[in-house]
Amino acid sequence: MLPRCTTSTQAKSVVGSNFNFFEMGIGGLDEEFQVIFRKAFASSTQHEASIAVGCLARIATTDLSRDLIQDVTNMLGSSRPLLRKKAVLALYRLLQKLPEALVPAFPRLRERLDDPDPSVVACTVNVLTELATDNPRGYLGLAPALYKVLTTSSSNWTLIKVVKFLR
Repeated sequence: MLPRCTTSTQAKSVVGSNFNFFEMGIGGLDEEFQVIFRKAFASSTQHEASIAVGCLARIATTDLSRDLIQDVTNMLGSSRPLLRKKAVLALYRLLQKLPEALVPAFPRLRERLDDPDPSVVACTVNVLTELATDNPRGYLGLAPALYKVLTTSSSNWTLIKVVKFLR
């Protein structure tokens, strides 16, 4: 059974919910934004790509989230820990805009609990804890993986988050 994302809190966006890009004369730029973000995601330097992921998490609309969530999910498998960490955090913000995308993204997100980099594991635990706030029963299947994190992690912060998740 896969969990549902039913977060009641909305991510704070850089632009207000009543802001209309069309009135400003820049409406319909979703395709241009997609091209810009995809080029930045493919950058050879991890810092450019990580800045793009962070920016996307802040400015993403529902349509932009729908178009780029697969790219962010694919970044969870990056060989660079900084990108994996930023992708986990951005995925949370995108899932707040597009809750139905949790089902296809969940297996890749769960894999990050076994990540060799402790900062990626910490971010994943934090994101899963936030996602489980509204629907904790949907995340019971994570108990064995979280127990493994609990017994192997040396980060006190991560341990506190796991205990909070399991309570």
